[in-house]
Amino acid sequence: MLERLIEDTAHNLGLHRGKIEQLSDLLMMLIFDRKHGGFEGFSASFHKLGMQDTFASWSSPSSNQPISFHQAKQIFGVPLIAAMGCKLGIGSVMTARALCCLLPGLIDELTIEGKAPSAIPDSLRSRCIGTFGWLHEVDSAGWIVWRDEGLAPAGTRLAAIGTDLLQRQAP
Repeated sequence: MLERLIEDTAHNLGLHRGKIEQLSDLLMMLIFDRKHGGFEGFSASFHKLGMQDTFASWSSPSSNQPISFHQAKQIFGVPLIAAMGCKLGIGSVMTARALCCLLPGLIDELTIEGKAPSAIPDSLRSRCIGTFGWLHEVDSAGWIVWRDEGLAPAGTRLAAIGTDLLQRQAP
């Protein structure tokens, strides 16, 4: 199912499949980052933003509610999205759009029978090995902003590259 999600996202956004694979792998690394509470911490951030029903729809047999461009910016923060977009070479706006496409299906895939996983499933772990080195780079460019609600970002050049563009554009 993950392969189909990646293929559909790449096709719908007109992006190379490899870029979406890398983004999905990076997203899994961020979701399960123990430094930020792992899957449970990721889920808690949706509750904190009043989006618990949206998240719950992804981890239940019901149909997945979509996530908007604005919600993606709330969840991840502009600096983190900008850093991911820069690293992938697809820009901030396209990264946010891809996150909107990937996140519901990815959480659905990870929550088998509605149960929160404690780690990246073994069947997907090998996919993420190539993106492990990126986690530190992306972390320094805004992950703290997402988790600590508005604390100043690390001030890296990566975070600044797409921030203004992302704040002004929405699909």
